[in-house]
Amino acid sequence: MKKRTSSSGIVYSTDPDFFNQQADADAPQYPDRALQTLHIKLDQHHRKGKVVTLITGFMLPEDEMRQIAHGLKTSCGTGGTFEKETILLQGDFREKARQWLLKNGFTKVKG
Repeated sequence: MKKRTSSSGIVYSTDPDFFNQQADADAPQYPDRALQTLHIKLDQHHRKGKVVTLITGFMLPEDEMRQIAHGLKTSCGTGGTFEKETILLQGDFREKARQWLLKNGFTKVKG
């Protein structure tokens, strides 16, 4: 006789908080903005001589990174983008970016 196996992956529990605990365990944990160390530097390597400001060290979800990049670009009045843990601003905006980041909760900004 063939043994039946369940392929649905359903788990039954009588604990009312079971699903809340499971969802919290699966969600990635990000450190607070004040605890993150960010580095601001100027770069023109592989950019045809154009100068860009790189801000690295972010450990945030993608939607929050998108909002921060938009705020920085608006504040500096320039274009830019973000990739993974880096925000790129077109031009030399080290001081403006530093002031904006400090004003928005990032206390450890180096560079």
